[in-house]
Amino acid sequence: MSTYSNSTVDKVIDYDKEADKMLEKLMKIATNDYKDPTEPEVFTFLEACYKMFMSQPMCLELTPPLTLCGDIHGQFNDLIRIFKTNGFPPKTNYLFLGDYIDRGTHSIETMLFLMALKNIMQRYGSERVYNAFSEVFTVMPLSAMISKRIVCMHGGLSKDLLETTNLYQTLNDIRRPLGDPPNNSMPLDLLWSDPYASVKGFHYSIRGVSCTFGPDIVNQFCEKHGIDLIVRAHQVVQDGYDFFCDRKLVRWPRPLLDSAPSLKVTIFSAPHYCGQFDNAAAVMQIDALSNYATRVRKEKEIKEVMED
Repeated sequence: MSTYSNSTVDKVIDYDKEADKMLEKLMKIATNDYKDPTEPEVFTFLEACYKMFMSQPMCLELTPPLTLCGDIHGQFNDLIRIFKTNGFPPKTNYLFLGDYIDRGTHSIETMLFLMALKNIMQRYGSERVYNAFSEVFTVMPLSAMISKRIVCMHGGLSKDLLETTNLYQTLNDIRRPLGDPPNNSMPLDLLWSDPYASVKGFHYSIRGVSCTFGPDIVNQFCEKHGIDLIVRAHQVVQDGYDFFCDRKLVRWPRPLLDSAPSLKVTIFSAPHYCGQFDNAAAVMQIDALSNYATRVRKEKEIKEVMED
């Protein structure tokens, strides 16, 4: 039975009001006044989130300016640094590309701040909150399109996306709630697939789930659907971003990058990942004219931001 069956999800829940209350509490996390949200507070907020996500399409249609962020992995302080560097909402609009939780030490705070999970049994001693988080995840959008020319997802491409003639409709027709998608399925590929320069076509992934795809697939996809850029996350990259399948984009407005433009870019936004990597963090900023630029933060710069 759904966590939200016969619950207040059918009643009027003011998402903005609940979000404001949660943000006010979480902004005190670095102070002596901070107290964990109670289980009822978390549950009420998640019900509001569930209803809000169900009111949105499975594939979001977005208009720039936007700032795109990759994996966060429960690194709450780095999430706050992103906001301090690029502007807090609503001054700056963001699109996060998944892997919000796990590995970092503040997954609950991270997901509650964006929306959460990890260590719930230790924190609340209850499966009820865990199940509530899990159900909200089943209704979150899997992809987004910006100005009908930029496609965003967490993982990557799928064979089904090359076969369809209506990309947005296909992405939007994924049914919710979405449980664990089976292997060899489009939802799983949107979450898990990876690009590899040495691969041609689609191949099995060493992850054991989903697939890998080569530059030829990126070219076919972009040419068929009139797409200029694919933005995804999912993989640790040393500089916080990594371009793939270099090609001059004739239809693309002037990029704000020093390097040659590319059809696909990976964005990773969790610096010093798991405390084991010396990777930088990056976000991608897209202005109102759909020009784009990556913004990179390395260890020294991150410390400077936190001291401001």
